Amino acid sequence: MVEHGQMRAIVSVIIPVYNRRHVISRALDSVLAQTLPADEIIVVDDGSTDGTADIVAGNYPMVKLIRQTNRGHCAARNAAIAESRGELLAFLDSDDAWLPDKLKAQVKVAAIQPDLGIIATQKYKNRTDYPIKPVSKPRFHRVPFTMFLKRTKFHPSSVMVPKRVLAELGCFDETLKAAEDRDLWLRIAYQYPVARIKQPLTAVFEGEDCMSCNRLRQYLSDLEVLAHWNPARQGTYDTEKRMTPLLYQRYIFSFAIIKSAKLFRRAGSEKAREFLSLVKAQTGLPPFWCHLLERIMRMIGLPRERTLQK
Repeated sequence: MVEHGQMRAIVSVIIPVYNRRHVISRALDSVLAQTLPADEIIVVDDGSTDGTADIVAGNYPMVKLIRQTNRGHCAARNAAIAESRGELLAFLDSDDAWLPDKLKAQVKVAAIQPDLGIIATQKYKNRTDYPIKPVSKPRFHRVPFTMFLKRTKFHPSSVMVPKRVLAELGCFDETLKAAEDRDLWLRIAYQYPVARIKQPLTAVFEGEDCMSCNRLRQYLSDLEVLAHWNPARQGTYDTEKRMTPLLYQRYIFSFAIIKSAKLFRRAGSEKAREFLSLVKAQTGLPPFWCHLLERIMRMIGLPRERTLQK
């Protein structure tokens, strides 16, 4: 809702949902409780079989409900984007929630910095006891493109994007099994400045069946996305060649260390070794970086593996 004199742009809220009858009300209630109301709320039911769509239709008549056969959350988001009339699109996953001043804070930042391609917020994770404080003046900072090479950085439920940006650069890649948010944030951050509000205004809840809880699948999808930015690759997204091969290798190395260590702690050495071997195979890291990976992983207790040898 960027203000233009006495006028303001329209904000559309986009919520994809699949079998979330037990939490969809929490998400929708948090949207309806916004101190700056959304102009449009679109819920795309992605073929739910548990009656989720009936709850939305019966209890939330103000919501525009779209039903489709099960095609995945990327397709659901894209369907809502196509149907939306807003100039600013705010994404919310069906198991998450917003604090009351979330939209208002993002709208203020959009008015101050109309060139931004993404406006995100900080988040609370798996907490229900978060403090709710009015945000009279949102504090925000720019996030450089290179930070998205190291980590996803923005949770989808925290993000607002101008629709014109998606019209130019495309929407979520429906061919990706995961990491579709990282892919889109990278494409946007490469062309536009992006910012994150320092106040936590999004509450993220991760259940046992959440997409990101399959760590190995998530990290392998991240690798697939990052491979598109390899400056040594034909048809790279880095059309302006902002990265040298060495810089790209450093980012991949940093990513591999962080993610393999997490896999080692959460899933054991076998998954970590599998991931590291795929890092080498999919990204083409030279032997120097692979030897460094071996040494660092041994320091945290992971045995040397032939899969990492040249």
